Amino acid sequence: MDSDFDAALQNTNNSSIKENETRCDFNTLFETESDMAWYNLIAFYIQILLSILIIIQYAFQSRGGKFIDACMHWRAAVPIPVNMTETRRDRGIIIAAFGFTTIISIQIVTGEKILPYSYSAQVRAIFVMLECILVGFCFWPVFAVITTKSLFGLIIGSVYVWLFSISHVIFGIPCQSVNSHDLVISVLSNLPVFIFALWIGVGVLYRTLTVLWYAKSKRKFSYKVANSVDGMDYHVKHVKSVLRKHKKSTMDNEDSTGWRRLRDYFYTPISGFRYSVNILAAAVMTETIVYMVMIVLIDAYTKQIIRQGPKFVSEAQRSLQMGIENKTVLSSGNLNLTAGQVFSPQLYFAEFFVTYSNVPVYTSFALAFLISILCMLLTLKNYRRNLLGFYRGERYGLMKLTHNPVFNLPAIEILGQSAKFVGYQVAYGTYAFIFQFFTLAIILCAVWFAFILIVVMGQWHLLLTVLASIWPTLAFVFFTVIAQVILCNLFLQKGGDSLANRPLALDNRHFFFNFQYFMVYVNAPLGLLACLGRLLQSMFFGLWTLSRLDMSTMSRTYEATDSGYLAYICLLTMENAQSNPTMNVFVQILLKSIEETRRYPPANRRRKLVINRWKLLFTLSNNPKLIKLRSESLLSKNFNGCAAGKTNQVEMGQTTIEGF
Repeated sequence: MDSDFDAALQNTNNSSIKENETRCDFNTLFETESDMAWYNLIAFYIQILLSILIIIQYAFQSRGGKFIDACMHWRAAVPIPVNMTETRRDRGIIIAAFGFTTIISIQIVTGEKILPYSYSAQVRAIFVMLECILVGFCFWPVFAVITTKSLFGLIIGSVYVWLFSISHVIFGIPCQSVNSHDLVISVLSNLPVFIFALWIGVGVLYRTLTVLWYAKSKRKFSYKVANSVDGMDYHVKHVKSVLRKHKKSTMDNEDSTGWRRLRDYFYTPISGFRYSVNILAAAVMTETIVYMVMIVLIDAYTKQIIRQGPKFVSEAQRSLQMGIENKTVLSSGNLNLTAGQVFSPQLYFAEFFVTYSNVPVYTSFALAFLISILCMLLTLKNYRRNLLGFYRGERYGLMKLTHNPVFNLPAIEILGQSAKFVGYQVAYGTYAFIFQFFTLAIILCAVWFAFILIVVMGQWHLLLTVLASIWPTLAFVFFTVIAQVILCNLFLQKGGDSLANRPLALDNRHFFFNFQYFMVYVNAPLGLLACLGRLLQSMFFGLWTLSRLDMSTMSRTYEATDSGYLAYICLLTMENAQSNPTMNVFVQILLKSIEETRRYPPANRRRKLVINRWKLLFTLSNNPKLIKLRSESLLSKNFNGCAAGKTNQVEMGQTTIEGF
């Protein structure tokens, strides 16, 4: 009897616990919210296990084409998920994967846990970093399948990508049905997740089908069958475009008509140039985080100000009314205060803000988001311009990292700083959006409230009071500036086609020196206004360029202390050293020539040596800067105290080249 009673009590407790749990009435795939969290954890552990197996498979298949052979002989290598510096193929899928990781990382940072472990607030940062690393570990096969050359690995990775995307979409659906506002916010928050998941799934499927079709047509299902599909021919296109002769200006004018002029006004495509994964990932991740932050701020503003604001104002007014009885209205400019209420400037401003702040605040959201997108587009444009300049050996006034007496970085620092660019760009872009939004909100709210008070409510006396207090200063500044322009016109000698082309030659010198003396005292008050204008301009341009790492917010002397700009310059230096099209094409030509020489050695080696010497002479004569480099190279090979003789040989060679 006791056991039956205990079992019935246990069943009753379990049923009551089930009833107290949040039931899923929107995402009907799960019964309760705890079940949804449990299955989500199981799916996460399965993803980690599959990631380990796929990484092992890629490791054994990196060195050779046959996976079983590699496993039998234990020939494994360290696989890489993506080469962010040199990869130019399937960049859209790679960027979508980076956007996906960004959203999940944001959710982890904002408090959503992946691992069901409790920890104190002191070690929260460590666990957050650990969970972000686990997310990157789960996304490793996603990046690897995008860039793999293995047909077998491509098929296995495609299955993993689809399972991965479907699981995140399923668990991204809310458990409970909510009101219309929360539903819209939830849809807008999860919209990037659905877009990136669909983009990755469809892109990987298309890539798999393309490789399968190519392998079937060639009847060749080998390990590196995707090499022919992923041929990186953009280097050759770039070199051809550089070597190609330019058309005449008349032909260019005839061709650039219609929509081409409109397209070239905004963006001019360059043959053979492709943006790297680094800059594209930085731009997409930045805008994804900015979008998520904007949705969170809109949700908080709508809930706290639009919905709770009127209740707060009415309750505060009621409390103030109960505390002070029999008081009359002290101001006739209030909005909704009736006779018998107590006037409070704080409550008046709060009610005014709640009533009329919708338009400026939402406009600030839209403008700040558009400014963020525009800054990223301008960064991409400057990146292309600067990188092409690096290809040609030109820097367009950019900071030099070597041979700089103020700031000199070794190669190890350039390597480390270039790896910081993506993270710095994301952080700078996010903070810039927040600062720009609050600045725009303050300015637009002030302008909008002034418009409401003066135009709508008819408080014209406020505008007249402000104008009456500042018009003498404005008149003095205007008169002083105009007078200086007119007098300076009298001090210049006549000559030139127009006023702007006059020579800098003084006339009426005595009068000018008196004018210069008295202007010291006149321009001192103007300097105060000019200083204020300089501060406002610095704030404006600082906010505008805060998210742009392609330009420094500091002066040329102190630009080396700008960590974001330094990371950008190091990124350009690193990409120029690793992915210069001219260098890569030249190296490929040399490798092919060496391979042909080894396969088919020349019959007359002396004749080949003479031809190479003449080619060297011709190259050095057309590139004088290479003479010094070759001189240093020859001098470094002197091991037996033959530096003097080698120097004489180099000097004789230089004299011959100059004479040639």
